[in-house]
Amino acid sequence: MVAPMIVAPLVAEVAPSSSLTLVVEGGSQNYSYAMATAPSGGEINVAGVYSAGLEEGDDIIKVTDNKTGQAEFVAMNVRPGAVLVTQPPTLYLPVGESYPVVTKGGSGVFSVAPPEAGVVYED
Repeated sequence: MVAPMIVAPLVAEVAPSSSLTLVVEGGSQNYSYAMATAPSGGEINVAGVYSAGLEEGDDIIKVTDNKTGQAEFVAMNVRPGAVLVTQPPTLYLPVGESYPVVTKGGSGVFSVAPPEAGVVYED
């Protein structure tokens, strides 16, 4: 029995002409990628790197596990000015306090690089 294939992200907001790499785990490890629809002019290569087209639109990518037949669909919403931002953009906390990171835009998948020693990010 093979574990199900998991694809991330399943939805992302990206700017025209930008790129994003899909992360696929599980399944048979034998995946293929295809554009189901591409009104932005977007493309995806055999390594799962998506390149948005020049036009605004909602591209759909089909990711298939070639051995199990499992398929997942990914929505790439191409929007001018799309960026990943945190809400609020700046946050000051007292020592020992915590606050969940809230984001808007992008893919929802991100990493955090604390700006200085003593700042800790807990996932």
